[in-house]
Amino acid sequence: MNVNDQQDLALAALEKYLETKSHSALTKFWQLYPRPIPNWHLTMMNDKPRNDFYYGEIKARATDKIVVDLGCGSGLLTQYALEAGAKHIYAIEQDPVLQKCFAFAFREEIKNGRVTLLAKSSQALTVEDFAFGKPELIIHEIFGKALFNERVLETFNDLFSRKVFEETTDFIPQKFSLMACLHEQEKFGSKIKDPKYSEKFWFLEDISYFGVSSSQDKEGQDVSPAFEIFSIDLMTLTDKLESEVTINAANDGNMLRVWFELQGDKNHLSTDVQANPDNHWGNSKFFVRFKQGEVNLKSTYANGKFLTYAKK
Repeated sequence: MNVNDQQDLALAALEKYLETKSHSALTKFWQLYPRPIPNWHLTMMNDKPRNDFYYGEIKARATDKIVVDLGCGSGLLTQYALEAGAKHIYAIEQDPVLQKCFAFAFREEIKNGRVTLLAKSSQALTVEDFAFGKPELIIHEIFGKALFNERVLETFNDLFSRKVFEETTDFIPQKFSLMACLHEQEKFGSKIKDPKYSEKFWFLEDISYFGVSSSQDKEGQDVSPAFEIFSIDLMTLTDKLESEVTINAANDGNMLRVWFELQGDKNHLSTDVQANPDNHWGNSKFFVRFKQGEVNLKSTYANGKFLTYAKK
């Protein structure tokens, strides 16, 4: 089989997946496509709670709307918007492989003018790109497993500052939260005895490194109830986030287990692996040393840096 034939079969499998949501078709697409598809993209498309959240929100809110699918990938959320009766969809994607997959899967919708593929990054997006009309609903999923890894705040602050989108536009999701609980994990204990931090604080900084554990790490135990670190609303977005919370730790501990939650008009999605163990984001764990009893946790996020510390 030559490369072109293999690609055609792979794209046909993708098209079948978008129509039927068949996991076997998605697996076939993954196996056949001759250029590498990002691994996270395939696991994301197989994440049923994530897909159910977006499907429910889009079905309820996209009818007769001009929609933007920001970071459309190979097009699952665009397909949901089409099924919901969206008037027009601007699909924005910067990855060349995913652009090609999308262009094949939605070739008829692109041809008949119902879908516009904008092959560019959000930074290159301008209001002139919206030739069909002003966007009324923005669908996005610019989230890493510690929420900010894909720079969702920076992306929207840039788009708002350049007047590409307006804060009054409808968003899916509009609201999301960074959640956490205090955690103890014995095998990491030896790594946090650095005397540099033993006097006052243990710092967590720069979430671009995705924490210190694998996304589905089940080791250790939570030693506090869940609590909210940040709550974000795209209608009132700021450049810097700050919070301070006092939480009771049942035992001494050495980590912060972090996940996020999305709030829609009709649905709610938590990526907490305790409640949603197979979600493709998983959770992150970071070093934050604390003692049993009341723990005062201060956190900030700005310019791609997340810093949190627990007072002794």
